[in-house]
Amino acid sequence: PANGDSLTFLVPSTAITITGVSAHRQDGTSVLFNVKHGTNPSAPANSLWSSDETVTANTSIDQTFAAFNDATVPANNAVKLEITTVNGAVSEFHVTLEYTVD
Repeated sequence: PANGDSLTFLVPSTAITITGVSAHRQDGTSVLFNVKHGTNPSAPANSLWSSDETVTANTSIDQTFAAFNDATVPANNAVKLEITTVNGAVSEFHVTLEYTVD
C-alpha cells in the first residue's frame, strides 16, 4: 500500500449496513485508512468513521474497529477503501468488512 491508494470493495445491488471491520498490516509501523461510500465511486461523500482509523496490529493479529459514523449504504452506492497514510515499509495491508443486507 501507498499514501493515497484506494480500492472499491463492492457496489451492492441492495442496501447494506456495515456491522464490523477488521484489519492488519505486515511490516512497517501503521496505516491510516477510512471506508467511504456514495453514488460517485471516484469521490464517495460518506465516511464510515468521522476521522481516519489507524492500524497498528501487525502480521496475523486482527485489529477490530467499531463506533461507525455512517454505516448504512444505500443500494448501488460504491463502498471504497481509502488509505490516507502509510508509515514505514508496510508490505501487506488487509481489511475485512462484515455487513448485513437491509
